[in-house]
Amino acid sequence: MRQLMLGPVIYKYNDCKTFCKEFHIGKDDLIITGKEIYNNCLKFNVNEAAVLFKENYGIGNMSEDIVESMYEHVRRISHERIIAIGEKCILEIGKIFSLTNISPVVDLYNNKIEIIKEKELVLVPTKLGIGSEVNNVSELQLKENNMKVSLVADELYADSTVMITELLSKLPLDLLISSSINALIHAIESYLSPRATEYTRLFSLKAVEIIFRSYKNIINKEMVMSSQILDDFLLAGNYSEIAFANTGGKDLDVIKQALRKKDNTVMYGEANYITFVEMIKFYQGIYPDSEIRTLSGLFANLLECDTSEVFEQVENLLCNLIVKSSSSKRR
Repeated sequence: MRQLMLGPVIYKYNDCKTFCKEFHIGKDDLIITGKEIYNNCLKFNVNEAAVLFKENYGIGNMSEDIVESMYEHVRRISHERIIAIGEKCILEIGKIFSLTNISPVVDLYNNKIEIIKEKELVLVPTKLGIGSEVNNVSELQLKENNMKVSLVADELYADSTVMITELLSKLPLDLLISSSINALIHAIESYLSPRATEYTRLFSLKAVEIIFRSYKNIINKEMVMSSQILDDFLLAGNYSEIAFANTGGKDLDVIKQALRKKDNTVMYGEANYITFVEMIKFYQGIYPDSEIRTLSGLFANLLECDTSEVFEQVENLLCNLIVKSSSSKRR
């Protein structure tokens, strides 16, 4: 049984300037990102690199229309390396443009086109709980039936994954907290997965430990984000997604999407919180005497409470964070 797969080499930097300098970003690079990230963090650091802004081609999830319209520009740009900096959609667009054969993109996802990697690929996530930076999956929204299809291939692994603390510092507090809950969900789901191994559980448990410790520090500091907390979140998010990439699991993402579709007043962070609470209740029901006991002990130790009340304490902690982050501004 395979124990652990890690496709990319992982780098970590405090700021985008240092990343751009050490990666020698320049005229042979094509950067795919968003305008806000570019203006705030990249504008004076990317030298002669070509830059495409995803929002110029459409909003929302990665769709065939967005990919095809971007491809019309990408194929005219001379470049040797793709650098995608952003959320899930942007990272997965970067994966596709690292391939030789791209269009028609629907044929690529229907396995009618041979998957051949051509360009070096660098992926830089801008929030926690994305996962695309360390997995070999890319999703596409089909306009014909409005369904998502997935392309899974080892050619979609990044060559380099880059974690940058500065990018987390630009997130609104509520989005930072909600995305950290998403990373927490992935860590716990991967820990309890039937495909979990001793290796993946090491990453899962460490992610859980760091995230809960950070939550306590945030509350104690009255929702102030220190550079140490941001660094810790960055590491924990990466640990969580390494585990999740190896064990899989889409059920909870489907639940979150259904919650928001059913009630459009349910925000991203609330959907993550509700999903987390329901996940714990679900796993307690089907795994009462297995790995959930280990998690209960870990939670109890981190929250300094009895195991009999641990999940109530976890729920209270997350609810407190969601409420406070929604009404606070990072100072």
